[in-house]
Amino acid sequence: MLWHQNIRFKLNRLEPVLFFYRELSAENTLYLDRDGVLNKVVLRDSEISSPRIEAEIQIAEDVVHLANHRIVSDWNLVVITNQPDVSRKYIDNQFLERINNLILEHVPINAVFCCPHLKESMCECRKPKTGIIDRFRQDYPGAVKKECMIGDRQTDFECAQLACINFIAREREYNSELVGKSEFKVSSLKQVATMLEVIT
Repeated sequence: MLWHQNIRFKLNRLEPVLFFYRELSAENTLYLDRDGVLNKVVLRDSEISSPRIEAEIQIAEDVVHLANHRIVSDWNLVVITNQPDVSRKYIDNQFLERINNLILEHVPINAVFCCPHLKESMCECRKPKTGIIDRFRQDYPGAVKKECMIGDRQTDFECAQLACINFIAREREYNSELVGKSEFKVSSLKQVATMLEVIT
């Protein structure tokens, strides 16, 4: 079932952008960061960034393992991503959707919730704040029996802590400090199905 895309909700006057693709039918939800987890980050002058043009989009080779039947049947897959380049006018919602569709070619994600705001906007939807998760819990109480998040940044870790959900660190060459302090970690998304059985 394909839901209408670009559905938005109002959240403290600053709205995240929502894309829905599959019905949220599972009792559990796995929140996924996008850049660094599902696609590769882009380094700009040694700073970690997101794709801004088509040539920079590289879907992670192991993302297909999130389509494991044990995951898809038991968990809603909801991407939560900060994309301030929308506010900077480097990208637009159509480019966000292009990346979503490339991810969908490999794994059946249910939805993508994107915060397009700059840090100084003080919105509630930008990680590490938990505004999107709070609203998701409110709108879909039947989908949060179990919750878990996979991320590669400190903001993901802090968001999971604030939301009181388990966090799995996606090991990358730039996040050894985060991996070192995370109780749960994976070097490949192939390990996620087993990890979810262990920690939930």
